[in-house]
Amino acid sequence: MLQFVLAALLATSTLAAPSVSVQWPSIFEPCDNSGPDFGDCAKHNLQTAVLNFSAGIFKPCATSRPDFGDCAKQNLQTAVLNFSAGVPELDIPPFDPIFVPVVLLDYKRENAEGKMIVRNTKVYGLKDGEILDFRANLSDPSNLLIEVDFRLPSVFVEGQYKAQGKIVGFPLGGKGVYNISLSEVTGTWGVQGELVTIAGDQYLQVRHVNILPEVGDMKIYASNLFTGNEELNNAALQFVNTYWPAFYKEMLPFAAKGWDEFLSGVLNKLFLQVPFNTIFPAN
Repeated sequence: MLQFVLAALLATSTLAAPSVSVQWPSIFEPCDNSGPDFGDCAKHNLQTAVLNFSAGIFKPCATSRPDFGDCAKQNLQTAVLNFSAGVPELDIPPFDPIFVPVVLLDYKRENAEGKMIVRNTKVYGLKDGEILDFRANLSDPSNLLIEVDFRLPSVFVEGQYKAQGKIVGFPLGGKGVYNISLSEVTGTWGVQGELVTIAGDQYLQVRHVNILPEVGDMKIYASNLFTGNEELNNAALQFVNTYWPAFYKEMLPFAAKGWDEFLSGVLNKLFLQVPFNTIFPAN
């Protein structure tokens, strides 16, 4: 049960300077998020932003340049700095904190199985992320690869959960709140995708986002893991926090599946609105 709970809670932890307020120019159309044409309006603004290098804060990075990786790395770091608070004009939500409405998880092992729902999760700390390196292989339209090495000094995750399962046939379950504190989170975001043609233009469609981060330290709290048995709850948390590296290693593939589904959707919201050669111009 502890492995199962840890997997679901980690799946919500979607993984440099304070965020600043970007003053966007008058080239953007006002978009009423309650109006029927909000999606088209936001799409137009997003394309305008890319074409104008987001009000001059980004450098143009041609893929043919020998320093393309360094240029893209700098632009991505600039995006972390400027966009963490969100950009309503471009339909870009805040990502510090990033809000994850719901994550569903099924866990099954030889002697344990269960289901879990995690709701209303907030993840803090992404605005302090450091982009260490950027690599891309864009030569094959059917198999585009982008890799981003990153470091997060600290991450804090909080939310609500509900779990039900069995260990060796013994029923277990709980419902409550949880939080996870992580430090020195490092790793590589691996984005796999392909070019698709929409209305005559080519767009990058993300198939998978692979991420298996390493963590320097982790502390986990969850209330009511054993339906009101506080003594057993405290003992379980003490055990998990003592031996978290072993639990984390076992549960990482399950958490990675949750990250993949969530982040693929987030990236496709961007990449399927702006033509590929606008984001990654050849010259």
